[in-house]
Amino acid sequence: MGLYLISYIGIEVIDRCVAKGEYEPKDMLKYLTMIPASFDFTSKSPLKEFGGRSGARKIAGEITSQFEEEGEISVAKLQKQILESES
Repeated sequence: MGLYLISYIGIEVIDRCVAKGEYEPKDMLKYLTMIPASFDFTSKSPLKEFGGRSGARKIAGEITSQFEEEGEISVAKLQKQILESES
């Protein structure tokens, strides 16, 4: 699953960079540093329940929802704000 996960995150990062005409490693690293440091990739995390390609796609979606473009809000932050406003 790890290789699939890396691949799906890489696809998202490359797509975002190419769409903006940014091709340098520093441009791609900008997105990778948005992955939360608290994200647990160990075998003891709840992610162990996910497996294979479909599990990797789901986890990659969770990770890439943290990505923000300059002047925009991430999907994850927007979702959190909506849920907090409903309480």
